[in-house]
Amino acid sequence: MIAWNKDMNIVFLIGNGFDVNAGLKTRYSDILRKYLKMKSDNPRIAAFKQEIDENFEYWSDFEKRMGEYTKKINGSNLDEMIDNYQFCINDFSRNMVRFLKKEEARVSLAGKEDLISEAFKKSIIDFYFLLEDNPKQIIANMFSNIGPVRYSCISFNYTNIFKKCYEIFKLDNTIPMYMSKKAQGTRKIIAYRTSHFLGQVFHIHGNLDSDFILGVDNKEQIAYEEFRSDARITDVFVKPLANNYLGNQNNGNIATVLNSADIFCIYGMSIGETDKTWWKRIAENLKNNDSKQLVIFVWEPNFIPTLASEKINFIRTKRDSFLKAAGYHGENNISDRIHIVINNKEMFNVNLVTKEPPHA
Repeated sequence: MIAWNKDMNIVFLIGNGFDVNAGLKTRYSDILRKYLKMKSDNPRIAAFKQEIDENFEYWSDFEKRMGEYTKKINGSNLDEMIDNYQFCINDFSRNMVRFLKKEEARVSLAGKEDLISEAFKKSIIDFYFLLEDNPKQIIANMFSNIGPVRYSCISFNYTNIFKKCYEIFKLDNTIPMYMSKKAQGTRKIIAYRTSHFLGQVFHIHGNLDSDFILGVDNKEQIAYEEFRSDARITDVFVKPLANNYLGNQNNGNIATVLNSADIFCIYGMSIGETDKTWWKRIAENLKNNDSKQLVIFVWEPNFIPTLASEKINFIRTKRDSFLKAAGYHGENNISDRIHIVINNKEMFNVNLVTKEPPHA
């Protein structure tokens, strides 16, 4: 008789790379170009757009620049400065929602259910088969004699495309007993009765219909110091504080999901400072439990390593980037449990777009 151990908890953190891979033009650079083409007679918006236009690449990390832009806001007093700042950021945000809704309307899932389900099986159930041999074996060993495998997803996207695909995937009645043909020949150490339970998708920063949050991670990322102590700025543009103010329990729910995870998978995300809260929580979990693993899927199409040294340095750079973004300065070494997957084309490989891009 098999002696079952505890449940396995796996969490996927999904970024804009999912939408881009599905065929959508949802990068900040895409949105900025459309925004700059829009005419505006308001002098505040004109000045804001000029700042973006003159420093276009700089603004491609929009949320980070939001915090830095606070030092450039004009006004005769603090109230006027706050009003000008909110006016500009809200104008961009409203148009960003409009642009993203147009992009989302290009997606059609009808008739693609089987393709979506198969892509999600490969990317969620069998994700670790896409790793190099050593990390693949480490994670495979974690599945030995386990109880149910429970999956949760945290979407950093504003569109609902990932969630809709995930809901289609959940309808696949093969999931509880799922064992891919590829896995059947190699997953000998895994109990064949393992069940897979697909949990929730959490939209951490809202979606295009409600609670859309755009901002920085913490007060220190607001460059103008007087803004840091003003709730009119912090409650709106510091993302964790905005979630608290909205009363949506996102912060608590996601913290619980991350704390219970045995494996973290990051896909389609730039590991930036404006989500530091969550990178820090993952790093703390890795530090406090040496069995936990982190997998980061990285997409750098111009990077084609020939030499081992090139690949090693790339992996080291990506690991260090995560640790820096997490503000990790602990003595315990967690780097060897951060696994980098480079330019894998099999993850969530399904094109969902059926319409041409709309005009702005």
